[in-house]
Amino acid sequence: MNGNQVMLHEILRNECCVMGKAQAMDETVARLRRCEAQGDSLGDEARRLLKTAVEELSNGENTVLYDDLGIPSVMVRIPAMRCGKLLEDCGKGGFHPAFVAGERIIREVWVSKYLNCVVDGRAASLPMCTPKRIGTFDEAVAICRAKGDNWMPMPFQLRMAIALWCRSRGFLPSGNNDHGHDFFHPGEEGVLSGANLTLTGSGPPEWSHNGRREGIWDLNGNLNEWDVGFRLMDGEIQLIGMEELLMPGGDLSSESSLWRGLGTEGKLVPAGSADALHYAVPEGGIQLSQKAGQNGIGNCAFRDIRAQRGLKIPDTARLLGLFPPDCAKAEASGWRWVNTEGEMMPLCGGAYGVLDHAGIFFAGMTKPRKEDYKFAGVRCVYVEPQAIEEG
Repeated sequence: MNGNQVMLHEILRNECCVMGKAQAMDETVARLRRCEAQGDSLGDEARRLLKTAVEELSNGENTVLYDDLGIPSVMVRIPAMRCGKLLEDCGKGGFHPAFVAGERIIREVWVSKYLNCVVDGRAASLPMCTPKRIGTFDEAVAICRAKGDNWMPMPFQLRMAIALWCRSRGFLPSGNNDHGHDFFHPGEEGVLSGANLTLTGSGPPEWSHNGRREGIWDLNGNLNEWDVGFRLMDGEIQLIGMEELLMPGGDLSSESSLWRGLGTEGKLVPAGSADALHYAVPEGGIQLSQKAGQNGIGNCAFRDIRAQRGLKIPDTARLLGLFPPDCAKAEASGWRWVNTEGEMMPLCGGAYGVLDHAGIFFAGMTKPRKEDYKFAGVRCVYVEPQAIEEG
């Protein structure tokens, strides 16, 4: 899709279809068509019309944000979440790490409603589109950052906050994890768009994070998603905090000094510290450990990750989705894969053919950043600078 193919009236019509209101907004669609006929498809009036219409359709839960080229994306507001609301036995009363930037609080984050397509070399969240395959981690970062400051791929810590929110409400989204259908619910299907992908927002509401049409779609299935802020380095769990992720041009490279380990007390420590947590792969499973194990590949259901004997699991590890909370449901929670040799970047959610392995807690850490992986996509997020405040 090229910039001159971004037709705002089509975006609005498609968004009406996703919202189950196909005949709504006819007058606004017509006004947008007139703007486009006059060569003003991305002018101020057209942009305002689309933004206002999407907000009205969603009762203010969705909006349209425009990047520095004016390319639109339909976004979902995610307000700051407190730890105790996500994990019932969590002793912390503060905000989840996804909403903490140093000494400041991120009041809200805007998340792509849809897996992204690409317009003029930039990620875009658009309804009823074929999501774009993004082969490498570095490419995913580049097409999101190209949108301007404060845009980035989904941070892993934010994904896990959303996943825990879903779990706390007793709902785990399903999705296209079985060639257009959901593995556990075969009657749920989306509109196929070639090679087993489904059009964004074309499935039932159960494919959104809150079970409603205003929610975030395809966190389970369709394409894996490259996330930022988390990696494995020779099995060591390493993180970059939200404050650093929000820095314009912040260094996310393999050699970046921003990477920190997660210590056994739940605090970030220098990479390579003696108390940095690792994933080990005993007998092909996955174990959270203070020590590196033998190099290799391990996998198991998310709920089946085990802990090294005697290791006390810090709350932070569970809040960041690195260790399962108690009583995690197997259905739709997803699988974990790790490779403890070298640098491995997270691919999340699962793709269209992984069946029962897909899920909102799914994460595969077996691919290096430069490996071209054909089952991956990306989902951009935006943080308004005014949403970051002292706290």
